[in-house]
Amino acid sequence: MSIYSDITPTDLRDYMKFRGWLQVTEALADGEFLFNHPDSSRQIYFPVHREVPGFEEALQVALEKLAALESVEPWLLGRHIEESRDDTVSFRVMRNSMSERSIPLVFAYSMILGAENLLLSAAHTVLKPQFFHPRLNRNEAKKFLEASRFRHTEPGSVVLKISCPLYALDDVSENQLELIELENNAPFVRKAMALLNKSISSVIAAIEADTLDALVENEKRSSSPSISYNLCNAVASFYSEGLGNSLEIKNEWSILKPVNDQSLNKPNLIQQEYFPRFEEVARELKPSDDPIVDTFYATVEELSGEVGSNGERSGEVLLHLLLPQGEQIKVRVNLDATQYQKADKAHMAAHNAYVKVKGKLLPGKQPQRLTEVKEFELAED
Repeated sequence: MSIYSDITPTDLRDYMKFRGWLQVTEALADGEFLFNHPDSSRQIYFPVHREVPGFEEALQVALEKLAALESVEPWLLGRHIEESRDDTVSFRVMRNSMSERSIPLVFAYSMILGAENLLLSAAHTVLKPQFFHPRLNRNEAKKFLEASRFRHTEPGSVVLKISCPLYALDDVSENQLELIELENNAPFVRKAMALLNKSISSVIAAIEADTLDALVENEKRSSSPSISYNLCNAVASFYSEGLGNSLEIKNEWSILKPVNDQSLNKPNLIQQEYFPRFEEVARELKPSDDPIVDTFYATVEELSGEVGSNGERSGEVLLHLLLPQGEQIKVRVNLDATQYQKADKAHMAAHNAYVKVKGKLLPGKQPQRLTEVKEFELAED
């Protein structure tokens, strides 16, 4: 199968027009899309219909010519065209030494959870601006998440890339709040993606200007806050103490609707030392820091126990805990030998097995602490 097999003639036509190529409409009578380069005598043409003989070869030649003119690899151009109708956000993990082109599997899972919660947080704030969303379960936000796609990563880096068709949630557009002034007439997906960009940019600017306290107070007083506990807490999922990484978050916008605010084209760089400040903002925006005594479900991510004098292993375990409102957080807990055996069994299961744990969840930055464990069992399906 060709790397261009998913690209349609109209996809390529729309992309070329977006890039400034000039269409010669007279060529349509001959069944061809013909384009002139705006600054040279170069031309590119390809068939209008897939059914004509030699279609795939003609489309490949056109794409390869365009890739050469844009100084990109043909396969990368193909991806750009495939994603051109979507709004996209990518999360690039950066650290001082990238000699190892990999990250721990547990951290990759944490990034995916973080991305999920960022999208849900942004969608909820578009629907109902408030600085704390107790439950990330609104139907429109779930549809936004379901319409989003995990995209191919980029070469030579660790990148989590997610896109969503611009009009995937067009049916909820009439109920949207006009939250982002320069994107008022945009569909729901654009509003959510733009809000994510703006909110993170605002926190970074406040960190660098040493005005976080003022930012938090303004958000608390605002009738339409754009920064939430949920969003800032989700950012923490993109940091690994073992890697000591920074994070670049970059948006690419659908060609169907150019952005009005050009600041949205600027990547947001979260330096390693900024992550604790995002956690500070999250703590300030969370209404209650009281301990939670409850029964939770969790997956076991790390086992750090030690063998005791009796030959049995016990000690600290890292969990990904599912909170009642749908949020997932990192939690550390100390287990006795019997509980530790169950944690080890869940961790080694072929499919990410859940455990059921009853205890007291203490407030604080992630990983939080779970104490007074009364029950720890493998969860039934």
